[in-house]
Amino acid sequence: MLSEEEQREQERKERQEQRKRERLQKQIEKRRKLEERERKSVKRASVFELGMMIFVSNKIREVLEKSTEENAKFNEILAKSLVELRKFTKKESKSLKKDVIKESKKDFEENKQGTLDLIKEASGKPIKKKLKMDLQNDTSKRWKKYIKSNANTYAIGKDKLPVFFTKVVQEEVKKVVEGSTTIDDSCRKAISKLANSGVKIVEYDTGVKRNVDVWVRQQMQYAEKESSQEINNKCAKDMGVTVFEFDAHANARPSHKKWQGKRYDTKGKLYPSLYQLTHGEEKDYGCRHFAQPVWDIDMPYAYTKEQLKNIDTKPFTFQGKKYEGYEARQYQRELERNIRALKREVILLDNQGLGSTEAKIKLKHANATYKAFSSEMGDRVHNDRLRIG
Repeated sequence: MLSEEEQREQERKERQEQRKRERLQKQIEKRRKLEERERKSVKRASVFELGMMIFVSNKIREVLEKSTEENAKFNEILAKSLVELRKFTKKESKSLKKDVIKESKKDFEENKQGTLDLIKEASGKPIKKKLKMDLQNDTSKRWKKYIKSNANTYAIGKDKLPVFFTKVVQEEVKKVVEGSTTIDDSCRKAISKLANSGVKIVEYDTGVKRNVDVWVRQQMQYAEKESSQEINNKCAKDMGVTVFEFDAHANARPSHKKWQGKRYDTKGKLYPSLYQLTHGEEKDYGCRHFAQPVWDIDMPYAYTKEQLKNIDTKPFTFQGKKYEGYEARQYQRELERNIRALKREVILLDNQGLGSTEAKIKLKHANATYKAFSSEMGDRVHNDRLRIG
């Protein structure tokens, strides 16, 4: 028979466990909603990208067929197709921008409230001050910066879309006119180039390019992370908290592994400052690390040294080559890009009425390789990364 004090202690522990379960459930539900909106936005981007590629492949066939009949008017035919290409891209990119900004605004609103609730629970203090931040406006500015309303925004390989289109058509028309290849074979080669390159957007001055669907996914994740971090930083500042702790994840970039799971102090007193710890690397493209305020500096770290040491994928051998950690994750992403490219090629070939048997065989083999590699890596198959719309 438990004493009254022991019963109270047991009840207190049960209430604590219940609150933990409720917080976890809220976090899971919040993440699920955010992922659902992200999937919708990525789906729109995938459909947009595929629509662009089908439009271009149709134009390639159209120009090839007309130019062989009226070769003297080739430049006129090509110029007309380029004008149509720019108009189509402008219209579709505006629609994509509008849809994704709308989804991002929803993310910000829900993420803001969810973050405030978590901070209140963690700190045990009510947030008295009203947060003054225009996250929606910031989202719109971000998208306006990256999505311009003209065809020249998009690049394929090293060339912008109209330049790529012109080069491919000119090369294939010459072969068709010379009689060295048929129109169908030329279309097949052009479609292969188109599918393997994908429609890409130039994001930064460094020249980094991303396929539209990948770019949207990363931008949505970045926007969600940045909004949470901004709210956390502001609330921590209002409450006089200066210490933050980074989370950690498996197979992080080698340069990021040095500081994940560690703490920094905005005043640089109790711990190194943010810049002293990361040298600005937390702003690297695609970084998923997030810093939580430490409301009580006597609290233990979220990750022990032993956990951080063993957080990465264990070394394994696949098809005669050894992989581990970050390298394994990068190769997994490469396999995913290859599968998406082959899926695009199959769709484009079928759309043009050309044989896609060889591409389908390659796709089947690529899927099998990806599943086998993911299994050896100890990771799941990321079906959301294999979709193309």
